[in-house]
Amino acid sequence: MSVGTGAGASPASRKLTATQGSTLNYSIFQSLNDALLQSPWADGIGGTTLLIGNGTGVDQIFNPFGRIFSGQTIPFISQYTDTITVTVEF
Repeated sequence: MSVGTGAGASPASRKLTATQGSTLNYSIFQSLNDALLQSPWADGIGGTTLLIGNGTGVDQIFNPFGRIFSGQTIPFISQYTDTITVTVEF
């Protein structure tokens, strides 16, 4: 899973970017119950979790959970976006 397109993003702290350029830090977790949101879903490096599994021949559904960190100032009311690329190897 990529860190996204936000400037300065890392696996543990991705960046949502507004059209005016301001950013909001956030993380993605495998589920809401992911160890109290302590281990972001990413590449398995730096305290993040890598999802590893085996194919079963049937659809597998994953429901990621996003969290925007508290205490951030929002300088503009705007739409904030990011694009993440997920790589599946089989």
